[in-house]
Amino acid sequence: MNTIVGLSTTLSNSAINIIRISGEDSISIINKIFKSKFTLNPNEIRYGFIQYENELYDEVLVSFMRAPKSYTGEDVIEINCHGGKLVTMKILNLIVSLGARLAEAGEFTKRAFLNGKIDLTKAEAIIDMINARSELELKCAINQSTGNLHNRLNLIKEDIIDILSKIEVIVDFEDEVEDVYKDDIKDTLISITSSISDILKYKDQGMLIKDGISTCIVGKPNAGKSSLLNYLCKKNKAIVTDIPGTTRDIIEECVNFGGIILNLFDTAGIRESSDIVESIGIDMAKNQINDSELILFVMDSSRPLDEDDIEIYDLIKDRRVIILLNKCDSDQLISLHDVSERFKLSDKSNIISLSVKEDIGFDKLRELINNMFKLGDLDFTQDSIILTNARHIEALINAKEYIYNSVKSLDLSMPLDIVSIDVRNALKYIMNITGEDVTESIIDNIFSKFCIGK
Repeated sequence: MNTIVGLSTTLSNSAINIIRISGEDSISIINKIFKSKFTLNPNEIRYGFIQYENELYDEVLVSFMRAPKSYTGEDVIEINCHGGKLVTMKILNLIVSLGARLAEAGEFTKRAFLNGKIDLTKAEAIIDMINARSELELKCAINQSTGNLHNRLNLIKEDIIDILSKIEVIVDFEDEVEDVYKDDIKDTLISITSSISDILKYKDQGMLIKDGISTCIVGKPNAGKSSLLNYLCKKNKAIVTDIPGTTRDIIEECVNFGGIILNLFDTAGIRESSDIVESIGIDMAKNQINDSELILFVMDSSRPLDEDDIEIYDLIKDRRVIILLNKCDSDQLISLHDVSERFKLSDKSNIISLSVKEDIGFDKLRELINNMFKLGDLDFTQDSIILTNARHIEALINAKEYIYNSVKSLDLSMPLDIVSIDVRNALKYIMNITGEDVTESIIDNIFSKFCIGK
């Protein structure tokens, strides 16, 4: 592979920038431009100057990692130069003029994968670490980057290969080993199903951590929906006035609420309206309710509970709902008991007294969301696995289905060559996750999500 160069830091006026070079010509290029009193040895950092044809470019620190003991598995040079945009671009252009080419997005990590330094699960964990928006998402990415998923999949792969080997033996020596090996095969298949189920245990929570919880804010006009949105966003995203019906369109915002990503949708106040524009907004609100995973029903506790509140609750009662009695710092005309009685609730745990103005009740709201989506049950110990990657989840579900089908085939005394087809398909999906059996288009798509210098 040819030699590539890329900027591993953001091009900006900062203290330093890091330029990374990888490939077989890395050493010859740096030897042409790096002037130092000291010899550049592997795994050491040297002080000197970037200089070429009597032009001095910058005062730098240069490190060298010799193949295969480097991030990419190739000879890698990293230049720590000053953080000015002009000086950084001049050094980059100089290196390109001497034979390197600019790296594509994620190409350094792609080379690490192609050179066997990492598998696809670790590569995808790296991009998840870079893009993490919450503490939970970062924990999941770090957990995967340690190789837990790779190791578990490797054990499953070894068991599947062992099964296929036994099937081959049975086909060749049917009379001698069939009964003994068939029992072993079935037991192993059942064990594999259990192992895959264990890996998939927290898949729903993992996807919520990665994608966020789709959260619809509903209520009557002037209940405090837009004030709640602004509070959670920590900025004035929505207009707040005393005039009912201010919000007519759906306002969207993604927020990190104490480590939980909420994809918020602030909707028009739901009521009967003769205003055509407001009525369209109300219809949009009702549609958004059906598309959301969580409903925050905001009620103005300083106003009496009425039929409009009951009609709104009838719209959302079959969803995951948290009822927020807003303005609890004022004289309350609605109590938890009133809501429980009028809405015919047997459990009051999803009702919270809240004040956006005085910052009251938000710790309880955060705890309730955690409990509702079982995010507090997650195990972040060293050996745990919490999948946040849809590609991994889909492949494991397919693998589990093929293993399950192979067990059913055994129970029906189907020929073993038929059984082996499902087992081989399961193996293909397992190897697809790690990158041992994956198409080039999938590889390209994964690494295209990286930044240039990674």
